[in-house]
Amino acid sequence: MQNCEAELADGCWIFQAGFTRKKDHPATLLDAARLTPLSPANVLRDVVLPALEKAEIEWRGYHAFRRGLATNLRTLSVDDLTISEVLRHSDVAVTRASYIKRVSEKGVEAMGRLEVELRKPVQSAKPVAKAPKADTVIPVGVA
Repeated sequence: MQNCEAELADGCWIFQAGFTRKKDHPATLLDAARLTPLSPANVLRDVVLPALEKAEIEWRGYHAFRRGLATNLRTLSVDDLTISEVLRHSDVAVTRASYIKRVSEKGVEAMGRLEVELRKPVQSAKPVAKAPKADTVIPVGVA
């Protein structure tokens, strides 16, 4: 991309936060119709939601997206301060407390096993003989 720090990766815009506050936006971050910075709502509608729909992933809102981003960056061994900068937090404590979620290997394995079990077809149980009604007379020696 013409000496630009922004990249288009798998249908998602990735760019430095500083671009949104500068007047000299790279052409790739401008709405071609108005030459204004891209609207997050328009990027969501035009790029993110179609990609999620294609991957059969439900959109759960911006907070869930940001929390998932922070957690996945942490899983990739990105340090907390860098994650805080990516999310544009002024205090890394906010990032640690509300965005980065710890995910253990055991937890991932357990959920994988549960998913396998939940995908198995349900086996119907053998029909159970109905108990006689309270007012039914049972002959002596039969029960």
